[in-house]
Formats: sequence, C-alpha cells, structure tokens
Amino acid sequence: MQRYVLDASAILALVKKEQGAEIVRQHIKGAIMSSVNYSEVISVLARKMPQELIITLLSNLIHEIVPFDEKQALEAGLLYSKTSKCGLSLGDRACIVLATFRRLPILTADSIWAKLELDIEIKNIRPSYFR
Repeated sequence: MQRYVLDASAILALVKKEQGAEIVRQHIKGAIMSSVNYSEVISVLARKMPQELIITLLSNLIHEIVPFDEKQALEAGLLYSKTSKCGLSLGDRACIVLATFRRLPILTADSIWAKLELDIEIKNIRPSYFR
C-alpha cells in the first residue's frame, strides 16, 4: 500500500464530497498530514461546522498529524523562492517539505503544483480537464 502526504485541499475535497474525493478515499489509509495543513483544514471547516464535529470527523480520517518543527520551518522558508512563481502558501510548502523528508508522494487538488520542478511525486486528485 502506497502512503501519501495529504495537502489540505485533498482532505477538504473528501469532506465536502467534491471531485477527486474518491481518489483521496482510496489512499487515506496510512496517510499523513503536516500540522500546518491540519490547521488549514480546521480553519475552513470551522466556518460551517461545530468544533466537536470537526474533531470527530478528522480524528477518523487522518492517520498521523506530523508536528511542524524547526527543520521543516527552515526548509519551507527556503522553498519560497522556488515556489513563489506559483503562489504557494506556507501550508503548501509545509506539505512539500513533509513529503520530501518522509520520501512520500503528495495528494492535492491544486493543479498549479504540476508546474513545480520538485524531486517528489505530486498526484492531483482532479481529472486533467479541471486544470
């Protein structure tokens, strides 16, 4: 079974039952997420869901939340110059750094990531006609 690092957009697609949700569901077992991306997901869900429901929902979905540490912070900051042309956020860079450190591919719904020249596999959950 291939393990993945989840971008916030992938989990949100699953929770909201958007295009690509089935791909996330197929790969969710054993998937990990940066605490930065976890916070992003919670921020989006908190706009429309009560706290208790968010906690229950996410605790049943994500295998491991990886703390964002000093090494990851340094690398995410250094990625800025390489990713700024695509407008990637700190959360996006945190996801990329985690995938790089763990040597795992990423699941994302963000099509702009395809333009990045990185040494990691990035799997977009949306069909190509959505790009």
